[in-house]
Amino acid sequence: MKITIVNGSQRKTSESERVSIFIKSKLNLLTMGELDTYILNLADEELEYWSEDNKDNTTWNKISQELRDSDGFIFVVPEWHGMVPPKMKNLFMFAGNPEFAHKPCLLVSISSTMNGVYPIVELRAASSKNNHLVYIPNHLIIRDVNNQFNRNTNNDMKVSKIEVRLEYSLTVLMEYCLALLTVRESPICSPQRFIYGM
Repeated sequence: MKITIVNGSQRKTSESERVSIFIKSKLNLLTMGELDTYILNLADEELEYWSEDNKDNTTWNKISQELRDSDGFIFVVPEWHGMVPPKMKNLFMFAGNPEFAHKPCLLVSISSTMNGVYPIVELRAASSKNNHLVYIPNHLIIRDVNNQFNRNTNNDMKVSKIEVRLEYSLTVLMEYCLALLTVRESPICSPQRFIYGM
C-alpha cells in the first residue's frame, strides 16, 4: 500500500512541510515501516499553472505517476487569507480520475493562529467532483501549529490530544485504503462512465 502526503504550501520552508514529515514518521511507526509513503512537496515542484496547452509536461508526468501509484492521500494544507494556496488548487486542475478516482483522502488543515477551518470547507466543497476523490469523514485542524508536534519543548514525552487524534485518523485512512481497493477494481464503478461526477 502507498500513501502520498501532499504538502500544499508554496513556501520553501514551512510548517506544512514540518507537519508532513511528522505525519510520515507517524505512518511509519504505525505500520512498522511496511507502508510506502511519499511526500509531494508542491513548493519544490516547478509545475506551471494549468492551461490547455501545458497539461502534458515532464514535471506533471512525474507527479501524475506518483499519484496513480498511490492508494490514499493526506493533504496538508495551510490557510492563506482564508483560502487554499494557489499551487494546491492548481494540482486539482491537472489531476483527474487516473490519479484520484475512488481513493481516500485525509484532510489536514494548519493555521498559525486559531483558524484553519476554511481549507477543509473549500476542499470538501470544490475539489472532488470531477476526479472522484473520496474524502474520509475524519479531518484535522491543527491550530497554533508552531507549538504542535514539537519534541524540542519541555514536554518531550507528552503526547497531545491532536497527536492522538492524528494516529486515529491515520488508522481510519488505512482502513479506507483497503476497503476502496475493491471499489476501484469493480467495473461498475469505472469513472469513465460519468467523468464529470454528476
